[in-house]
Amino acid sequence: MEKLCVSALARSPNKPIPAMQRINAAIGGSSTAMTQLPPVRSRTRQYVVLLLAVVLMAGGWIGFWKYAANAAHENLENWRAREARAGRVLACGSQEIGGFPFRFELKCDGASAVLGGGRRG
Repeated sequence: MEKLCVSALARSPNKPIPAMQRINAAIGGSSTAMTQLPPVRSRTRQYVVLLLAVVLMAGGWIGFWKYAANAAHENLENWRAREARAGRVLACGSQEIGGFPFRFELKCDGASAVLGGGRRG
């Protein structure tokens, strides 16, 4: 069996020699195609990319939830305005939209209703 030429496989001392490059050198093939491949990412970089993706997804979910909660509040106010034009006044003493992160809930303390004929409910 032929002896591998160390200079053909010269790399930094801290990095292992890729298997395909060793095979190409052993059979006398060209390893130029292997040197054109992009460098292998380190584990640390992969974890940073994963962490960044998780943070971006969480931020996107928070942004979506805030946007949807605001849209729900606007739709509720528009509905109350339509009901008021029809003679039904619906009100809350204190109103809060909550339920983050997986639901939406409306908390209405001190609710009151005035129906068409002036009756209070």
